[in-house]
Amino acid sequence: MTGLKLVILFVIIMIAAFATNAAVIIGINVYYHAAIQDSQQAAIAIAAALGNIWVTFAILLLQNAAFIFVSWLFLTKVDKIKFSWKEFGLDIRRETPKQILSGLGFNLFLTIPLFGILLLIGAVSFEAFGITSFSLTAIALSFVLMAIGTLAIGFGEEILFRGYVQNMLTKKYGILWALPIASIFFVAVHVLPKFITGSVEPLYFLSIFPIALILGYLFYATKSLWASVAFHAFEDFIVLALVAFGKPAAGTAPLVMLSAPIDIVTSGVKLGNWGDAVGLTIGAALFIAMVSYFSNAYLLNKKSSGDSRSRI
Repeated sequence: MTGLKLVILFVIIMIAAFATNAAVIIGINVYYHAAIQDSQQAAIAIAAALGNIWVTFAILLLQNAAFIFVSWLFLTKVDKIKFSWKEFGLDIRRETPKQILSGLGFNLFLTIPLFGILLLIGAVSFEAFGITSFSLTAIALSFVLMAIGTLAIGFGEEILFRGYVQNMLTKKYGILWALPIASIFFVAVHVLPKFITGSVEPLYFLSIFPIALILGYLFYATKSLWASVAFHAFEDFIVLALVAFGKPAAGTAPLVMLSAPIDIVTSGVKLGNWGDAVGLTIGAALFIAMVSYFSNAYLLNKKSSGDSRSRI
C-alpha cells in the first residue's frame, strides 16, 4: 500500500511540475501571439521572455506552491490526518532560530570546501565578477527574487520530501528505512526530467543522494524541518544568485561567475563533471560527520539527563 502511494505521489509530483512550467510557457505564448501580429516578431519576444528572471521566479513559486498543495492533499485526504504545520515539522519553538542557523552553518561545511577544492585542483576557474557583465539593478533584482524563489524551493521541497514523505515512512518503518527511501525518492524526482531528455549522468545522480541524506537527517535529528529548509534554500540561493558555474540560470545575475566544471569522461562515456565528483565526496563525508555529531550530542545529553530512550 505504501509503495503504491509513493508511485502515485511520484506521478502527481511530476505532472504538477510539468503543468506549472507548461502553464507559464503557454501563458507567455498566448500573450505575445495576441499582442504581436507578426509571428516571427512574436517568436523573438517569446524567446526573450522565457529568459527573463521574472519567468524563472514565477515558475519557482508556482511549482513549489504545487508541491505544498500536494503534500497537504495527501496528508489530509489520503492519510486522513488533520492539517497542522507541526505535522510537517514547521511548528515554531524557542530553538527554531538556532535550528535555522544550524542549517545555514552545515551548508557552509559543504559549499566552502566544494568551491575551494574545485578551484584548487583547477576543475573550475574564475571568469568574472557579476558587476562586469550585469548592472547593479539587475544584480539587486536577481538577489531579491532568487532569495524569495529559493525560500520557496526550501519550503516546497522540504515539506514534500521530508515533512510528508520521510515523516510518513518513519511512522511506518522507522528512520533506518525511511531516510534512504525518502532520499532515493528525492533523487528520482530530480533525475527523471534529465533522464527523459537523455542528459542524466551517473555522477550527477550519485551526487544528489548524500545531499538528500543530509536534509533528511537534519529533519530527524532536530525533530524540525527548519534546519533542512535553511540548508536547502541557502544551497540553491548560492548557485542561483551568488555563484554561476558556466552560463547563469535564466535571467539571473550572479555576483561571481566561474567556468563550468571539467567533465569526467571514461572510454568516451561522460560520467559527469568534477563538481559532481567533489560534491559527492564532500556530501558523503558531511553526512557521516553529522551523524557522528548528533549521536555524540545525544549521548552526552542522555548521560546528563538519565534518558534511557534508544537512538541511532
